[in-house]
Amino acid sequence: MEILIQYQNGQDMKFYMNSESDTLLQLKEWISIQTGIPMEYQKLIHNGHILSDNSVALNALKSKSSSDTNRNSNKIKILLVASSLNEVEWIQAQKEDKLIKPFSAAASKYSAKPKISSNRIQTSSQFGFGSIQELKGFADSDKARNLLQSLTEDKGIRTIMETHSWNVGILKEMPPDGKVGVDPVCVLGFNVGKGMEINLRLRTDDLKGFRPWNKLIEVLCHELAHN
Repeated sequence: MEILIQYQNGQDMKFYMNSESDTLLQLKEWISIQTGIPMEYQKLIHNGHILSDNSVALNALKSKSSSDTNRNSNKIKILLVASSLNEVEWIQAQKEDKLIKPFSAAASKYSAKPKISSNRIQTSSQFGFGSIQELKGFADSDKARNLLQSLTEDKGIRTIMETHSWNVGILKEMPPDGKVGVDPVCVLGFNVGKGMEINLRLRTDDLKGFRPWNKLIEVLCHELAHN
């Protein structure tokens, strides 16, 4: 079975299973050899879920694919979100940087207040976002969707995208796993395929609210720069 690994820097890698018993741990070891990224700094995402059980058989991921076509295919796609050892060391040295240090619990009172909007992105410009997608299963998923919608309609963001002729296929809410500034690889967002999709961590670590609007704008601008 072939596993296509899509790295956040646009690089794709192919891993071929040696046996049906190959596990996630063996895949991480292979990635570490190929890229130099230590296993503890790797975050693998399949079908919208972060793979955390190193003992799971890679062959079992086929049954978790989102469609019958993918389940019957001999290929699996996995997204790799990771930081190199040099990047992690640099981040540790920049702990006092306001854009890198973890958000305090007190920041939750400044949580974003998204305006009510339709589910469809409406813009007259040829540049912008194609669609949005919030995480399902939360009682306030409608608020997350409205927040994504508000981000796509922000005048500053739209001006930046029009100025640089940027398009993003879909703006998605990413799973709020781990703790920002604590776990070795816990990002606030990532850009896939230079604008195919941008994922943003909307929720606070305690899942009690959403991150401050200005912080979401900062992260979104940073990810747009990867287009």
